[in-house]
Amino acid sequence: MLNAHQLKVFSAELKIGDATKSAKDISYDEKRQRVILDFGEKITYSGEATLEVKFEATINNVCVKMWLELLRSVLTMLSDYGRFLPLQVYPKG
Repeated sequence: MLNAHQLKVFSAELKIGDATKSAKDISYDEKRQRVILDFGEKITYSGEATLEVKFEATINNVCVKMWLELLRSVLTMLSDYGRFLPLQVYPKG
């Protein structure tokens, strides 16, 4: 689950070791302004992993706080696994 105000997620992939898992379903909780990435199974892993999310967003003054909250959410989620995971953001195009 990620904060996602004014965010459209096209795809998400979780890379763990040599394996890559694609999100099977991407849904939105509009009331809470969040996106839920469903990989179709519970993922239990200890070690390094990379979450790659392809998305489109509008950046404005309202979004600045959202981006900071998104970053904080991702770092909190990743710290739950005991290690920092590299986060890569790719611009569209």
